[in-house]
Amino acid sequence: MTPEQIEIRELRKKLQRIEGNDSNLLIVFYVQIMPDDFVMQLHRF
Repeated sequence: MTPEQIEIRELRKKLQRIEGNDSNLLIVFYVQIMPDDFVMQLHRF
């Protein structure tokens, strides 16, 4: 495992303790990774 993967796993564990699930984490990752794609979807309408 790379240090990045370990860091993400630790972050997820911390967030799961706080939130109880990782749906919020998935939303955060989606917004960070795909902002341009999200903007393009909005402009399509």
